[in-house]
Amino acid sequence: MHLAGVDDATIEADYLLTNARTAASRARAEAEIARHLGPDAVEVFEPTLVVDVTYLRAAAATIADVHGDRASYLREGLGLEEATLETLRGLLRAE
Repeated sequence: MHLAGVDDATIEADYLLTNARTAASRARAEAEIARHLGPDAVEVFEPTLVVDVTYLRAAAATIADVHGDRASYLREGLGLEEATLETLRGLLRAE
């Protein structure tokens, strides 16, 4: 999303929508965990079933620490060439 020019606040808001959009499947998974491993196990597994903005922010901070910025991460960390980035940017912005 950043590659497409989306601001951080919008990226975070979209990321957090995951919890609302996956609530039904998460409830089913939690029910299965409780059934097979007991109700106390649900709390143990919950962090793997939800998104938390601190996870996203931690990833962004690590990218900044290691690569300086997101553009460098894409080019140097992932090895994407500028032509590939332009193609991706165009696809993400396509209407």
